[in-house]
Amino acid sequence: MEARIVPESELLFFKGMKERLSERSTGSGYWSRLMVTDADQNDSQCPVSCYEEKLISPIPKRVMDTLKKQMGLDKEDEKSSNINHATRPPVVAERLKYVYLSERARAEAIIQQRQPGLIEALIKDAISKTHYKEEVSRTLFQLMMPVDFKPTMRSAERILLVLDGYTANLPWEMLQAGDEPLAQKVAIVRQLVSTRFRKNVIASTDLSACVIGNPSTEGFLDYFDTEAVKKPDSDGSLLSLGGAVKEAQKVTETLIEHEYQVEKLYPNKESDDPHHKALDVFNVLFKKPYRILMIAAHGEVNVPSRSDGKLRTGVVLSDGVMLTVAEISQMEVVPDLVFLNCCHLGKTDGSPNASYNRLAYSVARELIEMGVRCVIAAGWAVDDQAACTFSGTFFEEFVGQGDAFGDAVFKARKRTYKMHPGTNTWGAYQAYGDPNYVLKRNDNEDKREDSWLPVAPQELTAELKSIRVNLEHKTNTGKPYTFAELSKNINSKLEKVPQEWVDRPSTQYQLAGLYGCILPEGFALAREAFQRAIHERDFDKRVPIEALQNLGNLEAKQAEALSSAAEKLDIEIKKETSAEAITQLKTLQAQNNKDAVRLINQSIERLKGLLSITNDIHELVGIREGSGTNCAINTERFSLLGSAYKRKAVINMRIKDEEWSDVRSYLEQSNEAYQKAEGISFDYNFDPYAMINHLQLSGLLGE
Repeated sequence: MEARIVPESELLFFKGMKERLSERSTGSGYWSRLMVTDADQNDSQCPVSCYEEKLISPIPKRVMDTLKKQMGLDKEDEKSSNINHATRPPVVAERLKYVYLSERARAEAIIQQRQPGLIEALIKDAISKTHYKEEVSRTLFQLMMPVDFKPTMRSAERILLVLDGYTANLPWEMLQAGDEPLAQKVAIVRQLVSTRFRKNVIASTDLSACVIGNPSTEGFLDYFDTEAVKKPDSDGSLLSLGGAVKEAQKVTETLIEHEYQVEKLYPNKESDDPHHKALDVFNVLFKKPYRILMIAAHGEVNVPSRSDGKLRTGVVLSDGVMLTVAEISQMEVVPDLVFLNCCHLGKTDGSPNASYNRLAYSVARELIEMGVRCVIAAGWAVDDQAACTFSGTFFEEFVGQGDAFGDAVFKARKRTYKMHPGTNTWGAYQAYGDPNYVLKRNDNEDKREDSWLPVAPQELTAELKSIRVNLEHKTNTGKPYTFAELSKNINSKLEKVPQEWVDRPSTQYQLAGLYGCILPEGFALAREAFQRAIHERDFDKRVPIEALQNLGNLEAKQAEALSSAAEKLDIEIKKETSAEAITQLKTLQAQNNKDAVRLINQSIERLKGLLSITNDIHELVGIREGSGTNCAINTERFSLLGSAYKRKAVINMRIKDEEWSDVRSYLEQSNEAYQKAEGISFDYNFDPYAMINHLQLSGLLGE
């Protein structure tokens, strides 16, 4: 026998069906969590300062200078002049706690003993230069990852590392298990454990960005004690970072291409000397709210100031000033994305790179505690060409293509590794944030439209709900939806489904709600859809009784919109000099007023009819009000009736041929409806909106 399977064109849902809780069973989009913390410390016992190197001198600087002069040490080089400053070694964790959170019911925890200083020595060697050392990365994987978790890490697709103040300084992205680095097979994003955070976070929705590249460092060597030696004819600047300029230019081009307003602060050419002073940087930083902030410049960690002997960590600016976490924390409006690269190869001035992962952590921590959604910071010196590849790919994917943060970072790492395999720049960037965060929903949905092939009416329902959410929260560009845009989006969905799905009352009810959001253009389609949803038999039983009151409210809103348009025509009539044009405008005005009166009367009759149907229930509530039994009335329905009467009063006032007694009658009926909608004070069914309207109308009517 031969058998043939003929699939149905529509997915059928029968009684007992339950919606799936999520799509995570396929592994798509889910990020497993791996928490790695110092097993013997926490934020309350050991704040961030525990993990930073400090230079301590118990002798005042003035006394120390006098002693040096007497001992003949004042003329020695800067390195030997610091002999009296003791270095306090950073805290080195002896045990690390690992907690792996997967899709299982359990959380697997391991505490691993380690030899203090061993991993730190390997890390120092691995990040001292931009060349990638595979053997060191393999060793780091074996030492940093517990035996029981090694197979898990090799097979994972996405890992979210939850780190504390110590473990955040470790280069997790550099681990290698096999022939390729782990970060080339596994998407890796970080999150930071913190007990400090800004309670009220204000963010910007404008498409605005600030790009700062290679600012002036004039006078830095005069104001700070470093290992770099100032040349006799030098102005005390650090080396110019041509790579930072190139990177800033490329990022700016990408942002402008995708309609961002960009505040630029970098030299015109890579070869130009940096000329933007510290004040210029602060002025542009606090000029206006930004959604994206990108800085490519010199950075220093724990460099002592010659003015007060205190240590500074931050972005190097001119005139002995740094952009530190103190200034960054003063930003009132928090960016969604901060991209920080303070470790360009151009800063190879003899200073070691091993501490720059602390700079990345220090600044990233402050940004995260401020409420920044996504932070990317370079942990050590990067190759200029590779840095441009990483930042260019990331911004194109995250800003341009609308990819999720974690996916954009992963693509940037893979492309940088492919284009620059000999460098370790792909692993230098530490990405903190929500891996699923999307800066904007991709407006260009051609690709998604091609792949959307619904097989069940429930999929159309979900798509229409998505359009409704966009309507309520504006579009991605911050501009309100136009009716043409709304119609295009709806039609693109309806064209791909059978007409029978579109004709269902439940679908018509959804369409009515969508079209009714944009008046007066959407009124005709919304009203027709409401009428079809109410009139036709609802086999799905998904059209609620509130469809009747929503139709009445739609008619009332449209009536007021037409009345307002008619009133505005008075101005055009007064300006017009042509008799024919005046006649046409007056005809249009009269028609608008006529339609407004007709619609508001229909709205009131519809709402009163609905209330009449449920009159028995309302009487039942009245009987039980004194008995203490709660039976909630539909306060919204009475409020809509009160609103309709109020609109009728306004419409008739605009027509100017109504007596005050008639207008007062409408206001009294509106007040009565609002009073019924108000409910009982301090009861769970109490409606403060209705109470406010009732009080206002009572005052207007002198009651």
